Amino acid sequence: MLIGYAMPTFWVGQLLVLIFSIQLGWLPTQGMGPMISRATGIDWWIERATYLVLPVATYTILETTRVARFMRASVSETLQQGFIVTARQKGLSRGEIIRAHVVRNSILPVITVMGYSFGTAMGGAVLLETVFSYPGVGSLMVEAVRARDTQVIVGVVILVACSVVFMNIVVDLLYGWLDPRIRVAGAQR
Repeated sequence: MLIGYAMPTFWVGQLLVLIFSIQLGWLPTQGMGPMISRATGIDWWIERATYLVLPVATYTILETTRVARFMRASVSETLQQGFIVTARQKGLSRGEIIRAHVVRNSILPVITVMGYSFGTAMGGAVLLETVFSYPGVGSLMVEAVRARDTQVIVGVVILVACSVVFMNIVVDLLYGWLDPRIRVAGAQR
């Protein structure tokens, strides 16, 4: 996990292109779709999906390692809490303790990291879209900065800020749903 976490986005993307596009020839190297396509219906969607495999895999590799590291740290911290010792003394099996107590108490920091990673994904999108020549918000921002188009820059910043605020609201709602103590504390104010 540490190796996957330490690798930069653009390097992982280029490595995947070298392996799956150039060496094996399974996937396209860049872009959003072929220049000329006669595909229609479901074939058109499948054709477009092949162009998404490498960028999504690159992002997934990096985010999975980040989330796994935080989950591991959170689980090891939760396993040392007093209520886990009490559950063991009650005679619960390790599986029951993990399901009933550890996962639920360990997931909250992980949800925070996942919500935060959504905001950083917008920044990482610039690198991913550059490596894969994919037209998106990141490449739009880069082109707007190069052209000194302040209206587009402001628009992209507002879009990113609104999406980060939205994700923070979703994380707060998930907190209340997963942990009743938070729900009760918020209702007492």
